[in-house]
Amino acid sequence: MLRVWANQRGYGAGGERKLCMRGFEGRGYWWAAVLDLLVNGEEALPTAKLSGAASKRKPLGKGLSSYQLFRAALDFFAKTDFSIDHIFLKTENGQHRFPPAEYDGCEPVFIDHTSSVNLLAGMPLGSLEMLKHDAKLTLETLNDSSLSAYEDPFTETLLRDRRDLQKRFDVVLRIDLSQAKLLKPSIHVVLDTGSAYNALLATLESTVRIGLGNRAKAVAILHSSVSSRPLSQAQPAFPPVIYIGLILDTEHAFRLVDHGPPAEESETQETRRFRELWGEKSELRRFKDGSIAESAVWDIRNADERAQIPFFIARYLVHRHCGVPESNMRAWQSDFDSVLRVPHELANLYQSVGAQAGFKAAMTAFDTLVKNIKALDDQLPLAVLNISPVSESLRYTSVFAPVAMDQKLEGTLPACARYVPVMDVIIEFEKSGRWPDDLRAIQKIKLAFFETLGSALMSSAPGLCATIVLGDAAHVSEIEDAGCLELITPDGWAFNARIWHDREATLLDQLIDDKPHLPKHIKKKLAKANPVNGSGPDPRLRAQAMHAKDVYTRRFIHAPRHHRAIAALAHRFTAFASTVRLVKRWLASHWLLRAHVSEEAAELLCAHVFLGATRTTKDRESVPGTKERGFVMVVHFLKDWEWEKGVFVPLYGDEKAEMSEGETKQAEVEIKAGDCRGVWVVSTEHDEEGHMWTAECPDGIAARRVQTVAKASWTALQEIENVEFDSKTLFVHPTEHYDFLVRLDRATLPRYHHNVATDASALFGKSGKYTNNRLTVAPREPQRRPGFDPAQMFFDDLKRVYTDTFKVFYDPLGGDQYGGIWDPTLKEPRPFRVLGGFNSAPAPKENEKSKDKGFVKLNHDAIFTEIERMGTGIVEGITVQV
Repeated sequence: MLRVWANQRGYGAGGERKLCMRGFEGRGYWWAAVLDLLVNGEEALPTAKLSGAASKRKPLGKGLSSYQLFRAALDFFAKTDFSIDHIFLKTENGQHRFPPAEYDGCEPVFIDHTSSVNLLAGMPLGSLEMLKHDAKLTLETLNDSSLSAYEDPFTETLLRDRRDLQKRFDVVLRIDLSQAKLLKPSIHVVLDTGSAYNALLATLESTVRIGLGNRAKAVAILHSSVSSRPLSQAQPAFPPVIYIGLILDTEHAFRLVDHGPPAEESETQETRRFRELWGEKSELRRFKDGSIAESAVWDIRNADERAQIPFFIARYLVHRHCGVPESNMRAWQSDFDSVLRVPHELANLYQSVGAQAGFKAAMTAFDTLVKNIKALDDQLPLAVLNISPVSESLRYTSVFAPVAMDQKLEGTLPACARYVPVMDVIIEFEKSGRWPDDLRAIQKIKLAFFETLGSALMSSAPGLCATIVLGDAAHVSEIEDAGCLELITPDGWAFNARIWHDREATLLDQLIDDKPHLPKHIKKKLAKANPVNGSGPDPRLRAQAMHAKDVYTRRFIHAPRHHRAIAALAHRFTAFASTVRLVKRWLASHWLLRAHVSEEAAELLCAHVFLGATRTTKDRESVPGTKERGFVMVVHFLKDWEWEKGVFVPLYGDEKAEMSEGETKQAEVEIKAGDCRGVWVVSTEHDEEGHMWTAECPDGIAARRVQTVAKASWTALQEIENVEFDSKTLFVHPTEHYDFLVRLDRATLPRYHHNVATDASALFGKSGKYTNNRLTVAPREPQRRPGFDPAQMFFDDLKRVYTDTFKVFYDPLGGDQYGGIWDPTLKEPRPFRVLGGFNSAPAPKENEKSKDKGFVKLNHDAIFTEIERMGTGIVEGITVQV
């Protein structure tokens, strides 16, 4: 069992395409020796080096079951510090051939029962640190009481291959050693390790491990297995390419300065070692407390580069001490960073005009708005109690960092890069009995509040623009919250403010009049006894009230709570916000985000990867330290997730509200009954049914599409060992499987600059260089339009109008085409009926003498004509593929 566990994690010979952990090839006997140690104990040698945990180690005896002994071995790996603990197995006579002091210069030390072999001689400490980490992960899985509700611990522990680099390590470096040359080669190290290649890897591993220090929990070297050779061949063929995997300690991994020894008049040995390690990076620095010390400082330009500091350190040290050119070392972090940024030409333009950008700037703008509103209490009918943000831009999870679109910046941008993001906020006033008890009147009072608040803000904050925005009257009822106050600050930040009045929920419940306390058979009797009033309110009004109640609950109750919880996770886990941004970008690039998977549902799935199924105050060992690993873990989860069973996310930390296995199964039954169109069940402590953010989507088709895309992405990730692997291919969406494509005019899309494959000529003209020439830049709009996205609006219209004809897909982040799939039930002719739900044409008769005259078929050409007419000015053309 122990050997199977080890082989599944690369602690043995690798296969054709799988890598093995450095130092563990050919050490099969060591695993048996570990069990010998656990059963019989070790020699109590008074001078042996032992840590506190090792000094208490006692033999477990021979009465343990195989599972108990397996867990004991994992516990031994998880608690042993092989850099300190020297282990001596018991011998027959109780004496060892060499005294423990002879091994003081060696690490690690694990002496067999014959007292003649160090079973860990030549083993890199980094590989043992990785073994320790894997043991902790496995124990975490075995101790997870919630795992059995969804997964089998035996399968998770022993039957799954855990050698995937991107899912296993926070940072992966690919290093080509063909041009390596040690800075200080030593014949003694070559003799100790057995070959120049082994000496090179030993130096590389120890240098990177020492240089990273407490930034990394484990530094592991992986390579392909060394193939067997004939006896006539003098030297084995060593693999020229190796991989370094880093498990980061996020508390220390991203600091900017490595502190060395304090400055002294004479150079100490510690100072000399520090300077030899860091070379030209080492310098004397004075700190705020007045101290002067040797330091290595890492200069970064943005937050993306700060997340790459461990890679920069490893690359610098390998280049300095092992002579490997930087061009022969590669990581994939910068490739993932590029899909979260606008084209660099636009970024340079933002910088040149001094535009405010970034999440911190957006938070500052929100805080300023809150102060301005609360300063108006004397001018408002009611005092403001609270202003809550409910925008992904204000919880660090929007795909692109928000940018303030002031007049100066807008005037220099092309029309296809003028999108103004809007941040939603909710205003809560003090309670008052002066609110009316009529829902329609409440909505009118809100508009009056907006008028008063907007006028007061424009008077108190020069340059601020306030506009009252009404909902779509054709599709929003009078009792539903629809209006908002659109605010554009002088710096160009846009906000939508809504008013929360808790009395609305009570009035909506009265309209719904569901009588949940009455059994169904009693409701039926009441309806028969009183046909006029016994069946409740008017069905149309009741349906409007139910929809309005859903909007109210989602917008004013769950959205602020969800926002606070996600923002807290972004502060707790360094990689969480960036992981969410990558996952959203991936879903959007495959035309699934927003229309088929809501942003909140994507955030919950990412939270599940970081939190697991049980909320604890201590972070789990499996928590990813970088966004790349977090993204891969989410993709891996989605490809295997049985969404029919649902998933529980302990987002709020309320243990009393956690769902039991029985409750989860009940949710599965309810969704199968067709209560919701969405098939995902993502539940939290405050949403036990799991449909708050998945009630409408994804449906079965979209859910299976997500799983298919996840499987394809996972397959692509297995090619990371290929030097030509390009992570950007994960975000390229194939379009050949759509029945038709609707191409959009890029020049009319204000959000085209967010496209995953932006065409520079569409932004900056044919020259590829930005120019302010009116021939290449669209005429300026008369005013800024926050949130105006015609492609998204047209997509919503198509989805609403043709909901029974075809399913449409689209990338909401700058997509320039729609993909449509015909409803398969409409492929065959069917009898004509009034209000059939689709555009039809008479079907040709199979036999001219046939009397069947009432069959119709789907009229594709007419539908395409309708789409082009509806999209006049935005639709460039339609490509029919089927």
